[in-house]
Amino acid sequence: MKWLVLLQVSFLALLGPFNSSVVNPALVPLAKLFDVPVDKAPLQTTTVIIAVGIAPLVWSPLANIYGRRPIYLASTLLGIVATIGTGVAKSWAGLIVARVFSGVGVGAAMALGAATVTDMFFLHEVGGDSLAPIITTTA
Repeated sequence: MKWLVLLQVSFLALLGPFNSSVVNPALVPLAKLFDVPVDKAPLQTTTVIIAVGIAPLVWSPLANIYGRRPIYLASTLLGIVATIGTGVAKSWAGLIVARVFSGVGVGAAMALGAATVTDMFFLHEVGGDSLAPIITTTA
């Protein structure tokens, strides 16, 4: 069962970088659709990257208070709704706002993934054998 959880956590962590860059091949048509200059179109990618980077500052303390599972569920729901919002956005500003919330949604897996793995597996199961001599000699 813990391997399935690891697979799910890994998939959620993959969604952060994937979500930020999946639209890059369509930047020129996107700029034409929203009538913005082509050099302004990458702003939607940058906003997601910034949001994913800042989101752990919000999600980590909330996970310490409420637990990881509720945060994973809430952030995944937020990410899904925001990603749908990007698909139905009618204006450039609406697209940017939806992309920010999309980045915040997928940022939780980036913040909590490593802690989830260390909670489920023993040190020797996560590649910690290389640290074992250091830990035992300094203890």
